[in-house]
Amino acid sequence: MIAMRGELDPPGVPAELVAVFRPHLPALVERITTRVQDDIPEFAGPANGRRHKLIATAVSG
Repeated sequence: MIAMRGELDPPGVPAELVAVFRPHLPALVERITTRVQDDIPEFAGPANGRRHKLIATAVSG
């Protein structure tokens, strides 16, 4: 069976570190996504729009 994204720990990273950093990932993804949309005119759009969601998916993947 193939694991879903988020079910696997990053290879080579100790589980203790994963546990510490994982809760902070959503905020980091949001900051990166917003920065991309603010700094790259081609990716500009509303913070609740489809493009924002697509960028967030790409960043978190």
